[in-house]
Amino acid sequence: MSLFSRFNVYFTGDPILDSYHFLRNNQLPLVAEHSRRVSEEANRLARAFGASEKKAEIAGALHDISAVIPNNQRLSMAKELNIEVLEEEIAFPMILHQKISKFMAMELFHVTDLETQRD
Repeated sequence: MSLFSRFNVYFTGDPILDSYHFLRNNQLPLVAEHSRRVSEEANRLARAFGASEKKAEIAGALHDISAVIPNNQRLSMAKELNIEVLEEEIAFPMILHQKISKFMAMELFHVTDLETQRD
């Protein structure tokens, strides 16, 4: 059983659309709207600087996907996922959301393009 099986998930294969619905279906409409706007702005910036607009959109859409995991569960989730946890992240687990979002982007949304990933 997946660590993420508790979430309401339906995938079309479009990570931008899927992430929006994933957040909304898991009672996070404000995060869904925020991520949609970040995705649009990432597209605009990519166009302005000659980068891949699609990759930028996907990265923007997925950057906060781990908001479905409450702050008080992020440390234990990171440990279950074998994610390296820094002392600062132990003190302030909310900041683990970026590392967990990266993992979720790969595992749930099948985004594996190394060019779009940052540690």
